[in-house]
Amino acid sequence: GGFFDHVPPPRAAAPNNVDPDLVNGKALLGVRVPTVIASPFSAGQPNDPRVSALVFDHTSVLKLIEWRWSLPPLTARDASHDVRNLAYALNFEHPNDSVPTLPLPPAPLLGAPCLGSGGILGAAPTPDANVWSELTRSAAANGFAVKLP
Repeated sequence: GGFFDHVPPPRAAAPNNVDPDLVNGKALLGVRVPTVIASPFSAGQPNDPRVSALVFDHTSVLKLIEWRWSLPPLTARDASHDVRNLAYALNFEHPNDSVPTLPLPPAPLLGAPCLGSGGILGAAPTPDANVWSELTRSAAANGFAVKLP
């Protein structure tokens, strides 16, 4: 059990002086978290899948916003060069705005008993006693503790 990462956590500029483990004004970032950036600007080529090994953290989003709208940094961490701007993970030159072909989801196994005879916009359906008693028997047959009628 437990967590293991072969890369030790890097240090980055502390956003404030609250962290008790500061070394030269830098705090540990913590364990790495895999992240997927799904965007028309993030798609790579089949031979270049756009996997980034740069150091990003939550302030990378702030750095992107500050860079895009020429805003001043909010904290010492997003002002530093210890973490990267999220824009480094994007390719603004060649966006891919095509819609991918996705598989159709499978049809549901059962109909929609909740609609009843009233339909979606009709009156609220009344539960059928046979449906509930059959469900109770099925649950009991599969080992669930139920109170049989």
